[in-house]
Amino acid sequence: SPVAPRTAGPVRAMPEGAQIFAGACASCHEAPAANPSSAPVPLGLTTSLNAPDPRNTIHVVLDGLWPEPGESGASMPGFAAGLTDKQVTALVDYLRARFTDLPAWRDVPERVAAIRRTLEDER
Repeated sequence: SPVAPRTAGPVRAMPEGAQIFAGACASCHEAPAANPSSAPVPLGLTTSLNAPDPRNTIHVVLDGLWPEPGESGASMPGFAAGLTDKQVTALVDYLRARFTDLPAWRDVPERVAAIRRTLEDER
């Protein structure tokens, strides 16, 4: 069964991550769907948030998520241009705490900086 989003404990101690989520993510990830095919992705079920390290989550936050060419599917914009490393770290930590029952990831700030550098080098 899906993990229900948490609103107490460690999540309350993350106001910056909560604020970023509310401003950049909630309109798609928590909005009621008028069309079942555009229902919000239940973040607690995503493999990236439940993974043992934050690489995939960081990559998706920075670079977005797009269907393969020629295929239809949900897309998500990347926030590399709009969020600082500190803000991405706050958001990633918040997502992990709110949508999973797993412990916090380690070294998130360092991983955010490294992944951002890699993405910039690829462009």
